[in-house]
Amino acid sequence: MHMIDLLYVNYNSSKLLCKSIESVIENSAIRCPHVFVWDNRSNDDVDRIERLFPQATLIRSDKNVGFARGINELIQRSRSPYLIILNPDTLVRKGFVDDAIGFLEDNPEVGILGPQMLGLYFKGGPI
Repeated sequence: MHMIDLLYVNYNSSKLLCKSIESVIENSAIRCPHVFVWDNRSNDDVDRIERLFPQATLIRSDKNVGFARGINELIQRSRSPYLIILNPDTLVRKGFVDDAIGFLEDNPEVGILGPQMLGLYFKGGPI
């Protein structure tokens, strides 16, 4: 099994973020990817991330530093060979993580992969 890290920057999207993490766990062979969340001073019970996902590391910023700085901070903390940067409102399809890692391993000259976005809707309507 390969090690991957999921990287998220969050700002008051904790409910969506939980759904995103669940979609990765449920739709890949990797059952416990490490999850790094940079939180830009949310006030929507962001602590639930650590309660629901023991594999998560939640880093709380004392101010909103934006997406790019948050991701850069998380990349520096990661030690896995594969990083997946996701927005909190992203759901992944079954096999996405496994297929992406397989492609990268079969093509070592590829350093970054940008998958196609297929939709922006949560099954069952808004959350």
